[in-house]
Amino acid sequence: MGHIRGAHGIRGTCIIHSDCRPADHIGHYSSWIIGTSVTSNQPFTVTRCWQHGKQLLASIAGITDRDQALAMRGLGIFTSREQLAADIDAEDYLWHDLVGCEAFDQQKTPLGTITRLENHGATDILVIQSKQNSGEWMIPFTEEIIHQVDLTSHRIWLTLPDGMDACFTPKS
Repeated sequence: MGHIRGAHGIRGTCIIHSDCRPADHIGHYSSWIIGTSVTSNQPFTVTRCWQHGKQLLASIAGITDRDQALAMRGLGIFTSREQLAADIDAEDYLWHDLVGCEAFDQQKTPLGTITRLENHGATDILVIQSKQNSGEWMIPFTEEIIHQVDLTSHRIWLTLPDGMDACFTPKS
């Protein structure tokens, strides 16, 4: 869901980077799993999460001073799938579920495998490692382009408009 960017003040308040949309939605979860990965982690209770200027801050139970907060810098923030289930609409997808899916264009030609998703502000971007060419596609995850997502078969069908060749970066 995000990661801890650093410490704010002397009382253990953490500066948070949120991958949630909207960003402050990360504060809706009262329990965070914090660690280097989903499996290497520790549960924490979030006592308060709030916007402070352009930063998102959080008070976490057991983190009471600046040194403890700084020691958590760079650690990921996760939550259980059960906590997320209540917030996911039928037309929404978790990034984690899309990674590993095979992508196909409108002619059912395989484009490759989704290796990650990115967001640079405007929209989510699917990064697809090409199977036929050495390189990757960076495709906007929009209703106009994403035709169908089938998580059961791990396949995504895209409708690529003219000019989408510009979204392919060959590896040299």
